[in-house]
Amino acid sequence: MVVRVARPDGTSSLSKVLGAMDWVIGHRDSIDVANLSMSHERPHDAYGADPMTDAVEQVRAAGISIVVSAGNEATKVGDPGFGPRALPVGAADV
Repeated sequence: MVVRVARPDGTSSLSKVLGAMDWVIGHRDSIDVANLSMSHERPHDAYGADPMTDAVEQVRAAGISIVVSAGNEATKVGDPGFGPRALPVGAADV
């Protein structure tokens, strides 16, 4: 299943992303893994509550594994990948 949250130019909003994650939770009977291929700068330097990490926690609590983008900085994991229950993935250009 594809849940589109971004416009063709790649822009989106927090409310669209959170709404999509809520939709995934509502369809948990047919979804085992969710992929969130987007990241943004963390609101804090350390782990702390924010809407994206809270939403990841809710998805995990619903029994769905969630894989998220680690972000675009080689030395820092973005949000929500910094959350303890997210599975962040990244790539390296070598």
